Amino acid sequence: GETYVISSEEEDFSFLKELDLESFALLWCGSSNLATLGELVSLRKLELWRIMKLDNLDFISSLVNLETIKLQDLKRLRGRRPRGGRSHSTGNA
Repeated sequence: GETYVISSEEEDFSFLKELDLESFALLWCGSSNLATLGELVSLRKLELWRIMKLDNLDFISSLVNLETIKLQDLKRLRGRRPRGGRSHSTGNA
């Protein structure tokens, strides 16, 4: 379970599935679709920082082992909840 941090314009993160990651941080990403992160079912910790186009967190419901999530500066998610009823904090005051 290593931690990987990526700053990317990537939209398909399925290549990370093979790594059995327990912790992953995505920073400064220009993508609006992170659905393939839902394939990383081994994740226990996820951090999403400054993904300005992101407006949907539905993929989180697929992360069955997720214990910790940190969301920071996700402007399009302000005041929204992902489907599935999990609450979140975007870090926006």
